[in-house]
Amino acid sequence: MRQNPLVRLLITEESPNDAEIYVSVLRNSGYAVRARRIDGIDNLRETLQEKPADLMLCSLALRQVPVDTARQLIQQFGKDIPVIATCDEPSQEQRRYAMQMGAQDLVSKSDLEHLKLVIERELHHLQERRRLRRLESSVRETERRCRALLDSSRDPIAYVHEGMHIYANPAYLEKFGHDDLADIEGTPILDMVVEADQGKCKEALRRFSRGDLTRHEVTIGLLTADGPEEVTMALTPAMVEDEPCTQVLLQVSELEADLEQLNRQDTTTGLYNRSYFLDHLDSLIARNLDAGGRNSHALLYLQLEKLSHIRERMGLAAVDRVLAHVAQRISAQVGEEDIPCRLSDEEFAILLERSKIDHAMDLAETLRQDIEEQVIEVDGSTLAVTCAIGVAMVGTNADNAQAAIDMAYAASETALRAGGNQVQLHASSQEVMETQQREARLRERVRHCLEQDEFYLVFQPVIALTESHQWDELYELRIRMPDEQGREIEPLEFLPHAEQAGLLGEIDRWVTRRAVALAAERRRLGKRVCLFVKLDGATLTDPGFLDLLSEELEHHQADPATLVFQLNEPVVVTQLNQAKALQQGLDRLGCKLSLDHFGSALNPFQLLKHLHSDLVKLDDSLTADIEQTEENQRLVRQIIETAHQMGQQVVAGYLGSPAALALMWEYGADYVQGDFLQEPTREMSYDFSEMVF
Repeated sequence: MRQNPLVRLLITEESPNDAEIYVSVLRNSGYAVRARRIDGIDNLRETLQEKPADLMLCSLALRQVPVDTARQLIQQFGKDIPVIATCDEPSQEQRRYAMQMGAQDLVSKSDLEHLKLVIERELHHLQERRRLRRLESSVRETERRCRALLDSSRDPIAYVHEGMHIYANPAYLEKFGHDDLADIEGTPILDMVVEADQGKCKEALRRFSRGDLTRHEVTIGLLTADGPEEVTMALTPAMVEDEPCTQVLLQVSELEADLEQLNRQDTTTGLYNRSYFLDHLDSLIARNLDAGGRNSHALLYLQLEKLSHIRERMGLAAVDRVLAHVAQRISAQVGEEDIPCRLSDEEFAILLERSKIDHAMDLAETLRQDIEEQVIEVDGSTLAVTCAIGVAMVGTNADNAQAAIDMAYAASETALRAGGNQVQLHASSQEVMETQQREARLRERVRHCLEQDEFYLVFQPVIALTESHQWDELYELRIRMPDEQGREIEPLEFLPHAEQAGLLGEIDRWVTRRAVALAAERRRLGKRVCLFVKLDGATLTDPGFLDLLSEELEHHQADPATLVFQLNEPVVVTQLNQAKALQQGLDRLGCKLSLDHFGSALNPFQLLKHLHSDLVKLDDSLTADIEQTEENQRLVRQIIETAHQMGQQVVAGYLGSPAALALMWEYGADYVQGDFLQEPTREMSYDFSEMVF
């Protein structure tokens, strides 16, 4: 499962509660947040020097850190960190002032939806700027390597623009008796051609000026330093300082063929490089448009996942090994006529000429599975990566290479947002309409399952690591929805549509009724059961929920202490008063409250001063892959110790390995949970007696 994107946030804010609300807004939007409060210029300077950051929220009310001073410091440290100013109720004058001081925008603290949209916009722009800089760096490095190869070549090579010399390598200068580029820079290439062949040379150059970018060879006589000499002049397209020009190579040789291949090749992976790929794609699109879009081509855009983690753990050399391995798998899967390319650091593209959509999707899925199954050995460590692949069909819908790549890239981004490690086809207008229709059918399916009582529960065991508990069995309840054929639909797929239809509160009520009935049934069977029940934020504004719970408890004669209701910490932060009212009501009934996704806020224990809970469940950003992250190990140990001091029990969920379980045992967690122990099932049949610590 793909982890939420990480945002490293700087906050200048007088109120700790407001700072926590900002963090919660981001976390509710699907980001993992590492936040740091800034209380002065010296603190900001120290942070910029030592810590990376993605975004800064700067309060106009905090005079210790003015917006313009913060922007100047960010620029002095060479950082690209967008600044968003905040205040209570911004006026037009304040907005103009903030933006004149260097802020990207000014938002009201009370308009959290606007704040979320502005943050998402600036993070998107930041990601695009970083991506552009990586690509520009890659292009500059490619140009530098090409220039070095040209300068060292023994074959005479020159670049001409509009028939004039703009570059010549030493071998070319020597052939015509010159010592310095300045001797021929700006002179017509026709001056080097014998008069009888000037017309032939001019015609070849004219074809290039008309956009025919295929390779041309012409045999002509040249006026060299040793006198007239007949040579073969090869013309190929080139770029110098982002300007198109023509490369002129004299005397085709094996060395020249090697040079041409190097000019096309990415040195790390051996695939085609970005420059050649874009030229080839541009030429293909131009020919297809001239032919009225007769052919349809497919473009695959592949983004590798987990590389940042490998880069942090093992360095760039390990990343290069992974990239080379993935490139080998791509080469093994594509056909002889296909064009695979490394576009940037961790992104690849594959052009399938005259391809049907089914073939493109099949190849993309084959590649995805192949890459997922690879086990890569690097310096004694075993590494694995996954990828998201976007597929775009290119006909008359794109008039240049960049437009085609943008479509495939957008599809790959859709795949990433959907969880990664999957293939997505670029959505045309027809596909968008079909998607909307599918979403409408899902909303109707949710209503149908509520009305016809077709939802069902699955259960995941929660394992106690201590003997100081009173339960025979503990389960977390999770809801599932069947489709028309009875296949299981996971909450991540149907809950967003339930939210659009305003049905999340009704779903919480359905789960609560079932939980109370189950608790009573297990009690009659002589089982001391504890059930963890998730609640959505919509229930915090449901005035009848506590009355419903009370009626169900009385009707089934269930023990309220067997029910632990879970609220997500980010939701509680933004609806604190409603959460306190619910907690007080649960307390009166005898039920318990747990804070889920706990521990990634600026000061998570600040919330516990305002809201009493019985348990806290650690956020998945802390426990996922904890065995590989020393910083998370330190944070989790500290959170567990502090929680115990405050009388809280701690649930460590989302564990993925025995090593993570061992760490939780060492740190003193009270309960653990994770798919590696047991995935959710429809039966409450876990053998808790086998878990002896």
